[in-house]
Amino acid sequence: MSFKQKLHDFFTFPLRTSLSPYALPEPTSNEERNRLNTQHDGLKLGLKLATGTALYTGADVVERALRPERGKRKAILDVGTGSGIWAIEMAQRFPHADVVGMDLTPPKPESLGSVPPNCRFIRHNANDDMGEFTEMFDVVHMRMIIYGTKDYEKLLRNTAQVLKPGGVLLLMGPNLQFMSDKLIPLPKVEEGQPGWTATQHIPHTFEQFMLANGGQIDAIWHWGRWLNESPYWANVREYDLDLPIGPWKTTSEDWREVGRLMQADAKEGMRCFVEAFPAGTPLREKGERWVQVSAQLSVDLRTRAQRIFDQIAVKEINGTRQRVLVRWHYSWAVRTTAQWNPDPAPEPSPSAAS
Repeated sequence: MSFKQKLHDFFTFPLRTSLSPYALPEPTSNEERNRLNTQHDGLKLGLKLATGTALYTGADVVERALRPERGKRKAILDVGTGSGIWAIEMAQRFPHADVVGMDLTPPKPESLGSVPPNCRFIRHNANDDMGEFTEMFDVVHMRMIIYGTKDYEKLLRNTAQVLKPGGVLLLMGPNLQFMSDKLIPLPKVEEGQPGWTATQHIPHTFEQFMLANGGQIDAIWHWGRWLNESPYWANVREYDLDLPIGPWKTTSEDWREVGRLMQADAKEGMRCFVEAFPAGTPLREKGERWVQVSAQLSVDLRTRAQRIFDQIAVKEINGTRQRVLVRWHYSWAVRTTAQWNPDPAPEPSPSAAS
């Protein structure tokens, strides 16, 4: 079956019924879509300033995998596509490749504006079987999906099934440990103790909440080991990108813009973290006090409640006295020629395809 036919068939698949631990707002909401797009712009600009390439790390292997070949269409899969902006921009960057954005709640067509003809979005839970995509893709991208993955090592194994030999896996996720401009972690202490900040306490509390509920939010620290220990991956590489929250990094106006974008993302992100806590619980009540979230119902009850939050964490993030960095961790690897096996521990096999 051709890639084009398979792409058509994707739209006939029913929504998977298994539950996901994903706890943040759906990317189809206007607020969350705008936040994800703002975050994307900040990450893209920061990565370009640091490495020279905006949309991905491992430019050498990515561009080799996507090099045009006569009579062959290249294919890119964006797992957890969110607002769809990365998939759209990759489709523009590589017009000879078919780009598929996958999500539990894919973006609505009316929210996307102009979508390149070589870009499509499908509904699929990446925690489930992905056998229908076997060896279909040259690049698989997974950004910020640690919030919705309970068994990341299994997900990496399943990703190996969908990549062609020589294909490239791209991973990216945040370290929820905020740091000072001296790269010193902000203290993880209880409220009222010296050094306490809502800026650090909210994501730390969210991290502990997710771990307690089976989420593998600390997976970024294991990516390198998991990839290196698997026969499916070679040329494993990692990179840390430290981005400022707020326009305090004055080395250039571009870096100040990165800070402004990440500041806007962080302010909305604090609200998202707190909304993940179960309503009516002491944890949720504390979180709402930390960000001072109040809901105002619109006269039109069909619209979403508008959130107003402007104290504690948001004031800290807005404040010029606090110079805060967030570290974003990137890992990438090349798919070997090892035959895929559903067994978690197949026999060692050859190195990366040339």
